Parts: sequence; structure tokens; C-alpha cells
Amino acid sequence: MITVKGRGKLAEGTAAPGQPVAISTQVALNDLDPDFDRRPLDPPPPVDPVRLSGEQVTFDLSGFDATSGIAGFHWRLKNPNASVTDWVNQIAPVVTLRIEIQTEGIYELEVQSEDAAGHLSESSRTAFVIDRTAPTAVLESAAVVTDPNYELIYTIDDAIDGSRQLSEQLVLALGVNLFTRVVTDAAGNNRVAIFSISLE
Repeated sequence: MITVKGRGKLAEGTAAPGQPVAISTQVALNDLDPDFDRRPLDPPPPVDPVRLSGEQVTFDLSGFDATSGIAGFHWRLKNPNASVTDWVNQIAPVVTLRIEIQTEGIYELEVQSEDAAGHLSESSRTAFVIDRTAPTAVLESAAVVTDPNYELIYTIDDAIDGSRQLSEQLVLALGVNLFTRVVTDAAGNNRVAIFSISLE
């Protein structure tokens, strides 16, 4: 099982990671065969994107093997520029990885579990996004108007989440009207935007 920890929250519409990387019982029945190959037998779980805002991401890895037990894990990290790190071997039945990540972007952790007889599971992949930059808000509607019935329109831009436009109906008072809005991205980064609208 892969459990992801970090400062942030799940993106809307995604599921929390935690799919098993257990080695198949079919493999365990062959543990005593020294010539049994290391072919992967377990199907990979779906990739679950998680959005985080912190610099350190923690992964708790655990697996299950009915006969010989889990000996350890092999993992590697795919970076936003599509380069992949070398495989890292962690020889322990339960592993906690603490990875410091400086560059924002989309990452993917690939993990294989290995039993005591040397059989490998198929890879389990967990995608996550590092995003520490708050979105910006840009006023799209007019800043000076003559009608008190006003539609406030602004665009929220985020380097990773993209752009979306919001609007709301307001009634203006004569003179300068200030409206404060807090815009937040999927990782929980937020920015305070102040819009100044003048009614003449």
C-alpha cells in the first residue's frame, strides 16, 4: 500500500492514493522453486493525482505476501521534465520515504514490492503535484461604470491548475467600491485580490 503525506489537499474529483502493491498468492506458491522467474504478476493500480504545497513528501510503503513475506521495495521517481531517477532499493517490510522536492510540477512515484524469495510485483504508480505558487486574479469587467447594477468578472490563473473565470452580480454605491476576494488553487495556496470599481 502507498500512503502519501504532505501539506495540501486532494484535488477535487480525485481519490486518495492507497492501492495495494501486494505480491500475488500465485507467486507465493512457487517460493521454493529456485528457477522461478521474476516476472511481474500483479496488475498495476490506477494513478491517483494528489496536490501538495509542501517541500517534503512522505510515502509509507507496505505490502503483503502470504508465504515468504515482504522483503523490501524498489522505487523510482519521474520528474516534471519526464526524466526518471534510478531504481532505489529499500530492504525492509515497511518503508517510509521522505523526499525533498524543490521544483514545482507533476511527479510520479513508481514502486515494486519484493518477497523473500526474490519475486517482484508489477509496478504501482502514484502521481502527485507539487504546487507552492498562489494563483492570480485579473479583473475582466470594466473598472469605471455608470450603472449601479454591475457584473463583476475576473479570471483566476494558476500555472498548474490553469485558468477559470468567475462572475457575480453586485450593486454599486456612488464613488469607489472595493471588493475583496480570496482565490485558492487545488493545493491550498491562496491570494487576496482587491478589485476597485468606480461608479460615476
